[in-house]
Amino acid sequence: MKFGDILKNSRVCVTPGTPGFTFVKPEIGSELKIDQQKLYRSGVGMLLYLLKHSRPDFLNPIRELSKEMDLAGLVHVKELMRVVKYVIETKEKGLKMVPNNSKMWELMALSDSDFCSG
Repeated sequence: MKFGDILKNSRVCVTPGTPGFTFVKPEIGSELKIDQQKLYRSGVGMLLYLLKHSRPDFLNPIRELSKEMDLAGLVHVKELMRVVKYVIETKEKGLKMVPNNSKMWELMALSDSDFCSG
């Protein structure tokens, strides 16, 4: 994984995103270079795939990161790396749905995906 090598010495994250993080357009001149922007889009896309299939716990940070895929700044890359680090550290978590042929499916779920930040 290309993000694993980047993040192996970073600190541990206990929540999927920074509480209260919202998208802010970067200042003029502080936008990412083309190769950084590609890495950013790749990371957000990877997280969107996980979000759709098994990890609703980081819905809020991904919603914020995906608001502007072409004009991200360094603060957005930092937040993306935080979410990816959380995913790597919690890879054993997720949803698993198994069919039960004897009765109809019943699903009940509660989530606090922004950890009470607002």
